Amino acid sequence: MIKQDSSSKIRLMTVAILVLLAGLASSAWCDLSDYDGYYAGTYSGDENGYWVASLSEDSDDYVFLSYAPATGNFDIGFFESWHENDGVGYFHIDATELEETEADCNIDSADGSVSGTWSNPYSGDSGTTEGQKMTSRSAYAGSRYSGTFTGDDTGTWTVTVASDGVIDGTMTSDAGGSSDIDGLCHPDGYLMCVNGDDADDGFVVFGAISGSSVSGAWAAEDGSEGTISGSGTTSGASTVVAVPGDSGGGGCFLQTLAERQ
Repeated sequence: MIKQDSSSKIRLMTVAILVLLAGLASSAWCDLSDYDGYYAGTYSGDENGYWVASLSEDSDDYVFLSYAPATGNFDIGFFESWHENDGVGYFHIDATELEETEADCNIDSADGSVSGTWSNPYSGDSGTTEGQKMTSRSAYAGSRYSGTFTGDDTGTWTVTVASDGVIDGTMTSDAGGSSDIDGLCHPDGYLMCVNGDDADDGFVVFGAISGSSVSGAWAAEDGSEGTISGSGTTSGASTVVAVPGDSGGGGCFLQTLAERQ
């Protein structure tokens, strides 16, 4: 969530996708599972952007993705600790994988609202976060987008957005082979996806939806990177529906989302 150094090597540790939060204890007020679900919001300060997160006690999956469209910067982090007080869950990220930014997100279990702060000890940049639990049908439900990616690798990609905003997709390299990508569609129209099926080729994909067009970037654990572009059909409605997480079952963000759909 800070301005990226273009000369720095991307260190995406998707090998740690299933974050084991050993030792997390339930508080007297709420269980960790009470915060299960999908969340989305914005961050502001020395950099402004969007974020999504998935919390699931059952799968030990606590993932945070951020994207700044103005700069093209993106990051991925894992919530590593939590505690609860008076119905508010405090979730902490020691250091995000790309920029080593520290973040705290406070979730009110009563209404799912999120507030917090972020800071980077190296640059001195900092700011605040805010957001909300995703409990309504996504405006992009049923949408399908596809296109090409270029850069250190080239190929095609396609994604579909489910009713709750969950993304299921595939990236296929011109050199051969394909990889599944999973993620969330931010309510403001941003695709945030990650692949971690193989420790050798984990990567993240971010894109902005503008009408029927999509543009963005991708970056892999091995340091390769590039851009994405494409188009598709956008369809959806604002009907309120029950989405995974409302009853304590968020599902695995990275490995079982595709199986759920």
